[in-house]
Amino acid sequence: MDNTRGIVLQRFVLKLNAGAGIAALRTFLIFTSLAVGGLFLIIQPAGVAAQQSGSTDHPSYLGQLERYRNHTLEHFRLEEERQARASRLEDSIQLHKIQRGETLGGIANVYGVELASLAYWNNITNPHRIREGDVLHILTVEGTLHQVAKGDTLTALASRYSVDKQKISDFNMLEAALLEEGNRLVIPGAKTLTGKVEKEPAVLTLASRGGVQAPVFRWPLWGTITSHYGMRAGGFHFGLDIAAPYGTVVVSAASGIIDYTGVQRGYGLMLTVDHGNGWSSLYAHNSSLLVSEGQRVSAGTPVAKVGASGNATGPHLHLEIIQHGKKLDPMAYLP
Repeated sequence: MDNTRGIVLQRFVLKLNAGAGIAALRTFLIFTSLAVGGLFLIIQPAGVAAQQSGSTDHPSYLGQLERYRNHTLEHFRLEEERQARASRLEDSIQLHKIQRGETLGGIANVYGVELASLAYWNNITNPHRIREGDVLHILTVEGTLHQVAKGDTLTALASRYSVDKQKISDFNMLEAALLEEGNRLVIPGAKTLTGKVEKEPAVLTLASRGGVQAPVFRWPLWGTITSHYGMRAGGFHFGLDIAAPYGTVVVSAASGIIDYTGVQRGYGLMLTVDHGNGWSSLYAHNSSLLVSEGQRVSAGTPVAKVGASGNATGPHLHLEIIQHGKKLDPMAYLP
């Protein structure tokens, strides 16, 4: 009897070694087989036990144990797969809280994504207007993000992004075809549906300003923001100060015509660019100017070099964006 039980246990352990892959589960099943096998041998009639000991047929309880083992392993495999999918979904979206002084373009550069894609993923219609403290969703896998709107269905999304709906469902671990409005779904392998980017001179309609047309501005140089638009010691600061090494090239923030070059009290050596429709930009504290009045420039055209002329404690650019004589916050219009 002991020999028969030992052979049964040996065969059972070999099967577990071949299929389980997890020591804890294997140990659990071994002890289960011992308990059930011992109980069977205790309660079965002696004649039956003797008859089975001389037979080459396996006892019926071995089939039950085999089915139990297979069911347990399949359950474990499915759970392991579910956890892996959940981890992949969680890792596919990274959150970024916007800090003071950050721009959407700068954030896109840090994460290595397209500005248009970042704006689309977060339903930002005007990339020039983001707020400190807002949280951005950034996709880290190939594909795009879609925020579920009222009436969206898996079938419609699959058609819109040309991706199989089962693939969308599986990646997002959707348990039902009904989508919850406001949720963000990862559309694996899809292309971001962005609008056509216009060439210079580009114009953007700002609905928040009653449909007034504003140029699409770019950064005139890369540097460190040392003073924002708003109140500061000594009064109100009507521009944005960007520190950079002396002689750094300053470029036009948008296309237009140079309508003033010269020296102004406080501003030092400066220039202004007329962008049309009542919009202009001002560049102050320069060390030298690279353009002349009446000259037409494109966005990115070198117009000056950083200096510390006028009322300046060190080399930096003072940038102003102006609409019909009103000085606006440049951070609201820079990408």
